[in-house]
Amino acid sequence: MKTYYYFKWDKEAAVFLDLKQLKFETRDEKAFHGIRRYYDTFDWRLYNNNLEFYSEGKNFTLVSKNTESPVQTISFPKRPVFASDLPAETNLQKILMPVLQMRALSQIFLVNVAIKNIRILNKSRKTIARVVSETCNLKNKTVFSLIKVLPLRGYENQAGKLRQWIEDHEIAGSKKNLFEILCETTGTIPGSYTSKLNIELHPELSVTEAVKMIHKRLLSVMQQNEDGIIKDIDTEFLHDYRVAVRRIRSLYGHAKNVLSQELVKRAKKDYSSLGKSTNRMRDIDVYLLNINKYLDYMPGDLVQYIKPFFENLERERVREHRKLVNNFKSQSYKTLIKYWDSFLYQDDGSDDSKKHIMDFAREKIMSHFEAVLSLGYKIIPGSPDALVHKLRIECKKLRYLLEFYSSLFPSGLIPSLIRQLKILQDYLGEFNDYSMQQASLHEYINTLPLNSEKNKRTITALGFLIGKLSERQMEVRKDFAKTFKKFAGPETTKIFNRIKMADRV
Repeated sequence: MKTYYYFKWDKEAAVFLDLKQLKFETRDEKAFHGIRRYYDTFDWRLYNNNLEFYSEGKNFTLVSKNTESPVQTISFPKRPVFASDLPAETNLQKILMPVLQMRALSQIFLVNVAIKNIRILNKSRKTIARVVSETCNLKNKTVFSLIKVLPLRGYENQAGKLRQWIEDHEIAGSKKNLFEILCETTGTIPGSYTSKLNIELHPELSVTEAVKMIHKRLLSVMQQNEDGIIKDIDTEFLHDYRVAVRRIRSLYGHAKNVLSQELVKRAKKDYSSLGKSTNRMRDIDVYLLNINKYLDYMPGDLVQYIKPFFENLERERVREHRKLVNNFKSQSYKTLIKYWDSFLYQDDGSDDSKKHIMDFAREKIMSHFEAVLSLGYKIIPGSPDALVHKLRIECKKLRYLLEFYSSLFPSGLIPSLIRQLKILQDYLGEFNDYSMQQASLHEYINTLPLNSEKNKRTITALGFLIGKLSERQMEVRKDFAKTFKKFAGPETTKIFNRIKMADRV
């Protein structure tokens, strides 16, 4: 077990490190004095996975907070932005790839640290513990010193004398490490951003009140992602923004027969326009995120002829991003956001809805669950793809309802359903992606004139890729019955029946 002690003043740390009075022999080990930079993603993926990633000079270290031990330290010439930037043969990339996925690392803290490492020896000159002193300076001001006492396995009893001395001197202990104390000192809240709703709704709220609460949260998610989109840090800022927009449209679509028609019409019009303004850039992002997969589909002699397609997409993305940034900075966009911000926080005492949100949520969830089952059971091997796409949209509506109103039902009930629904949605999403990608490639081919040998070969390469995507889509289609049956089975039906019968929490 490792023990940590936290000091606010250097002099206390200095007293602690005067280990001669304990009659222990000590050995100084490697010391460091310089800049340490801590990194994480915008949505705190490292923190949420009990990991810390920092650099000291050109050395980058990944630490597991479960053990406080470095997983690996590597020397790297420049700061990695994505996990894929790290050397493929390292543990760092293997661990970080599934955690970060397509998210970029951003600097969270830049601090000046002085680190001193000391080995504590017993009379037999065996190392029984290590002491690490970390003194942190933030903006030229000493913030704190942190002493870490690390007893070695098998010598815990001998290190007990050191612990006893600490207790006798009434030195305050702390379970916080350097990163956590930095967060506390600067007022940084790790894990503060999430695209999840995390809203507690009271069962007797009116539909209007509940819709406003959910809308507030989603508008906040949109606004938090605007800066990341403008700076083009990574593609997930736009993704989270678009999901929030779709959720708001769905929120008002579900309540269209309860809220005023004028309000619903305004919401759907405004948020539909915001969604459309981001469509093309997201389509391009999906292509570019999958570029390696597409190239793997191609035989070697055709790879060079498909690259112009991706180069064209990259140029188009630059133009689309510029248009999106201009839109965010436009007066019309600011006016739209300001209108909804003002509307959601005003209380004029009017309420078009009389139904409690619990009754509304239960009815809507059950209605859409039945619609999903009805559509799913109609799909057979010969059914048109359009029916599969229709099921995908219905599943999305059901998913949003479950997310909106999760807090109204017994704990764990809705998350369990969402996990099962997500499996079906992932399948339907993959199927839809193959369909959309083929359609987009056909459109691009139609823009290419047949006046050069280069274009003809590019068309041949794209035609080959379309064929591969079509093959993959057909393979996925074969799994529909099995995937849908798993979702529509007795376990899922049982949970939905509990929702149908649920009383107010």
